[in-house]
Amino acid sequence: DTTAREQRDWRVRAGWRAAMAEPFEFPEFFDYPPYFTVQPNPDTQRKQTELWKSLILGWCHHHRSFSLRLDDDAHPLWRNELIDRRLPPDARRLFVDALVLDGAAAWLDGDPGPKSKCLVFWRSQDAWCDELCSWASSSGLEGQIVTLHEVAGGANTGGPPALEGAPFEFLANVAARLEQRDKGAFVAERGEDDAGIKFF
Repeated sequence: DTTAREQRDWRVRAGWRAAMAEPFEFPEFFDYPPYFTVQPNPDTQRKQTELWKSLILGWCHHHRSFSLRLDDDAHPLWRNELIDRRLPPDARRLFVDALVLDGAAAWLDGDPGPKSKCLVFWRSQDAWCDELCSWASSSGLEGQIVTLHEVAGGANTGGPPALEGAPFEFLANVAARLEQRDKGAFVAERGEDDAGIKFF
């Protein structure tokens, strides 16, 4: 019922606030200079790539960051001032490319031009679809169109707390996955009408 859903949403938000209050703990490899240079040995590079993929997903999950800029040299993921090392832009793109191949990221630019911004799916797209479907079902929204603004609005719009603050590009990607699963459809923006999702 509505009361139970509100209590659940409150617990989710409270849990996220508590988690985000804790500082992110970087893995040990982040303090070793060689990991800030792409390793030429294929086996070593594969291991290095796995470590960086895990770090990027973990950092974004901890901070509930749905997107990432690769051209921000001051970003805490790309530099370690304690050892005076910075991950070069080419290495950043290499590791994000690996996430894209896993379905855990999607480029927002780069065609044409350099790749500098991406979406990060620190949960699988199917998990995000399940989150949306569960929210739509508990809110009685099957057969209705909900704007992306409402979905991302959190407590202000009654949207799912897990997707509060998600950029529209992120939600559009999740909506595309909903379509593939025949669970919903993305409704493009028309005139003054915002883009949205129709739940089946």
